[in-house]
Amino acid sequence: RVGFDRGAVLIKADGGRLVPLALEGTAFVDWDTSLAAETPLGRAWQHSEPTVGLGSLIEDAEGAGGRSSDDARHVVLPLRMGDRTFGLVAVESNPALSSARGVPAPPVEAAQLAAAVDVVNEAALRLETALLFGGIGQLVKAVGDFQPLQVQLETRRHGR
Repeated sequence: RVGFDRGAVLIKADGGRLVPLALEGTAFVDWDTSLAAETPLGRAWQHSEPTVGLGSLIEDAEGAGGRSSDDARHVVLPLRMGDRTFGLVAVESNPALSSARGVPAPPVEAAQLAAAVDVVNEAALRLETALLFGGIGQLVKAVGDFQPLQVQLETRRHGR
């Protein structure tokens, strides 16, 4: 299980930016959703590999800009169909915030990351199919199929 305080399923919009398809723990994301190579989201997109790191997703790789979140951690998992990335699952935790709620924010271990990647990969086909067909009913079902991802990633916000 990968703990987090807020997360999003993001897909690429016509303008080249990522837009949220589903949110957890927040009403909006103030992250840098560009696909610039120096951002965690951009690196995960360009390399089609998970990105795990310290710092907020608001900040760039050097920690400039945005608000300071030195104790924050993030995990970004690509949604892939074969070699093509069509979206990202991004989660962020802030140990100071989590500690204030009395729930620890442990670092992500390799086994946890591998399990999260497996869940995201399993859900990717259904989500991509729903996006291709554009049916609202199919899209809602595909997003509902992310429930195992939500359980696997487990929000500390609810103290589970």
